[in-house]
Amino acid sequence: MSSIKPFSDCLSTDEFFAQFEYKPQLGSASSVSTILKRRKTAEEKSKKTKKKVIEKKKKKKKKKKSKKVPILTAAQRRSEPYRRFDLESDRRWVPPFSHHNLIQELYCDDPWKVLVVCLLCNRTRGSQANKVIAKLFQLCPSAQKTLQVDVSEIEKTIAVLGLQRKRSKSIKRLSVEYLQDWEYVTQLHTVGKYAADAYAIFCSGHWRDVTPVDHKLVNYWEYLHCTLDHK
Repeated sequence: MSSIKPFSDCLSTDEFFAQFEYKPQLGSASSVSTILKRRKTAEEKSKKTKKKVIEKKKKKKKKKKSKKVPILTAAQRRSEPYRRFDLESDRRWVPPFSHHNLIQELYCDDPWKVLVVCLLCNRTRGSQANKVIAKLFQLCPSAQKTLQVDVSEIEKTIAVLGLQRKRSKSIKRLSVEYLQDWEYVTQLHTVGKYAADAYAIFCSGHWRDVTPVDHKLVNYWEYLHCTLDHK
C-alpha cells in the first residue's frame, strides 16, 4: 500500500487529496485502454447489428415488391365463368355453407354484394370487415339504393377499415356500372381475379372452371371439391 503522508508535512490541500485518487494499473481489466477497446468492440457490434436489420428490411421490401398480383388475360376475362347471368331465370346454383365461414357465403344470392365484399376484404382481414359489411348493407341494401346514399355516409361506415375515401368512391362507381349493361363481371370497376373468381364460385356456379389464388377462396374451392365431387 502507498504510504499516505500526514497533513502536517507541508502538503497543500490539493496535493493531500490527490493521494487518494484512483490510479488504474496498466494491464488490468479496468484500465483505460481496456475500456476503450471494449467501447470500440461494442460500437462495432452495434453497427453490424444495425446493418443486418437494415438489410433484412430491404429484403422484406424486395419480397413484397416481387409478389405479383394475379392478372387475368384478355381471353380469361371474357370466359364463361365470368359471364353475366339472369338471377331469376338462370340461377340454379346455391353454394353450401362451409366451416371456413367466408363472408361471401352469406351474400351469395346477390352478386353485387359479393363484389362489394371482395372490394372491402381486399387488403383487410375478414374478421375486421365482417362487422362493417353488415352495417354497410343496412345503409346500402342494393346497388340501386347505394346511388341515393351520400359518399360521406359510406365513408363514415367503413372508416374503421381505412382507405374509406377511395373505397366509398369505388363502391359508388361499381354500383353505377353494375346497373348498366355489361356482359362479363370483369368489365366492372375494381373487379380483378379475386372478385371475378368469387363471382364464379358463389354466384354463377362455374367454380369448377376457375382456379382461385386467394387463400380463403382456395380453402372454400377445395371444400367444394371434397364435398360435391365425392357424392
